[in-house]
Amino acid sequence: MMPVGIRSFAVMRARFSLSYGLSVRSLRAVPLLLLATAACSSHTMLLESDVPLPRGMSSARSADIRRTSGTVSAGRFLLSGEVNDANGTINDAIAAYLASGWRLVERTGGLDRAGAVFTKDTRTVSLTLYRRAVEPDMSSGMLLISDAATRAPITPAANTITPAANDATSASASTTTTH
Repeated sequence: MMPVGIRSFAVMRARFSLSYGLSVRSLRAVPLLLLATAACSSHTMLLESDVPLPRGMSSARSADIRRTSGTVSAGRFLLSGEVNDANGTINDAIAAYLASGWRLVERTGGLDRAGAVFTKDTRTVSLTLYRRAVEPDMSSGMLLISDAATRAPITPAANTITPAANDATSASASTTTTH
């Protein structure tokens, strides 16, 4: 004879399987599914470092990447993804940077173009987002990382074309950071 607790568990398991068409084996996947869902709802970090990417954006191209002690200490990253409101997306990114220990130094913003500058340790991050009005899901951004210790530049290279070069509003609202 089975003990009462085990017998009642076996009966409950059989009833659950018959009622919902699920087995105990398939329920083992539920924690993995919840973990994957939680991971998708958080900010993605750039190259597994402490630099958050804006929600819905990914790195499309990169150049001049330097790593120091497991963190990205320098680099230029062209971002792509959906930006429906550059100002709202930059506000969301600011919250992620602050949660990751960065300090906000400067912020500019508008519907089509928004930017922020952050510092942490000896590093500086400049993030600029450009919204494409016709196709917001094909928007772009620029993420520049510099490190005062390595003297890596934060300004784009002379031959770099900014995504909003033809946008008169972004040209008048450009932000320059000096060290």
